[in-house]
Amino acid sequence: MVLKEEVDKYAKNELLVVSFCNKLYKRIALNWVAYLKKLNIENYVIVSADRETEKFLLDNNINTIYIRGTLPRQSKKGWRWRTEQLSRFLNCGCRIIHSDLDTAWLKNPFHLISKNYDAVFSRDLGGYPKEVQEKWGFCVCPGWMYLTPTASIQAMFISILEENKEFDDQDQINRYMCSRISKENIVELIDESSELRSNSFNAKVLGNSIIERYGYVTDYCYVYHPHMRKNADCETQLKKKGFWIYD
Repeated sequence: MVLKEEVDKYAKNELLVVSFCNKLYKRIALNWVAYLKKLNIENYVIVSADRETEKFLLDNNINTIYIRGTLPRQSKKGWRWRTEQLSRFLNCGCRIIHSDLDTAWLKNPFHLISKNYDAVFSRDLGGYPKEVQEKWGFCVCPGWMYLTPTASIQAMFISILEENKEFDDQDQINRYMCSRISKENIVELIDESSELRSNSFNAKVLGNSIIERYGYVTDYCYVYHPHMRKNADCETQLKKKGFWIYD
């Protein structure tokens, strides 16, 4: 499998929505795609980390490619493989939106992203990592983020991946950005989003009501990304919250 060929196959206007799945989340993928189909979004691909998942998704006519890997069920460690694959997608020269499968895309968010930014992140108010929360007043969440193949984003991935060790991607991305962007370089916008500016890095962190994680879903919400424990039964939780539409 040549990744560049797969990216070109599924991308539209040099933009591709990417997610990752293993056999524990294969039914969650059905719900995620159901939301995308309601919005007529077809430029997506799910990376299957095992053959069982690949077969299941193909049998359900879902865009997928197989790249053998592991996806942990806990935070704090084990996210190196996913970060490596995102870096590979960027190396194909395509803009990407990475989205966790437990998100519900309620409105098309494509107009929220802009080529003027190297990256657009969803916001995390959970205080991790603590040092970034204390400095900025918020953290960024890689569970929904837009990335461009610019030199600054490539440099971030190279820096994060240069040490051959496991890590938590949220911890590493936040620490990298926070080391380069001070509180004084953050501009608060009218929609409660924030612009993060430096000489080499220009990013946007969307307001929590736009990519909702902790509160109630309002008309301002484009994507609902419920905050739940990594070991929680995702399907049960989405059904309980009223965001299961597949069956």
